[in-house]
Amino acid sequence: MTWRDPRIVLVPVDFSAAAKAAVREAVAFTGDARRVHVTHILQPMTPNTPGVIWGDVDEATRRKNVVEALHKDLPYEDMQLHVRFGDPGREIAELADELDVDLVIMPSHGRSGLPRLLLGSVAERVLRLSRRPVLVLRHHALTEGEQD
Repeated sequence: MTWRDPRIVLVPVDFSAAAKAAVREAVAFTGDARRVHVTHILQPMTPNTPGVIWGDVDEATRRKNVVEALHKDLPYEDMQLHVRFGDPGREIAELADELDVDLVIMPSHGRSGLPRLLLGSVAERVLRLSRRPVLVLRHHALTEGEQD
């Protein structure tokens, strides 16, 4: 296997236009949606979250809602979907190891300055934590000409 011929690719998504474009790039790169795994990372709920207090939202419900939204948002039926809870950078790196992926393909939202400092950079964190190759696609290259 070379990086140009990956067997399994992982693409983290956040429902943005750049993330959807990264999925399209991954499918084009592998030539087969069955070789692309998509993941969405949710923040864990705290005991004082309204849904927890009222007892009408739990992790299983949140996972189900995300999977349904991913199926609706991404036009590939054969793609593997993963929903995890926790720190996005750490969860993505751990899932890449668990799945034994050959490549992680992820978008960069292109934030800089104060927004990046306050929000952190998931792509940067994945680059630091992952033991797998990571391809970060530039934001403007992904969304150029898109009307999402």
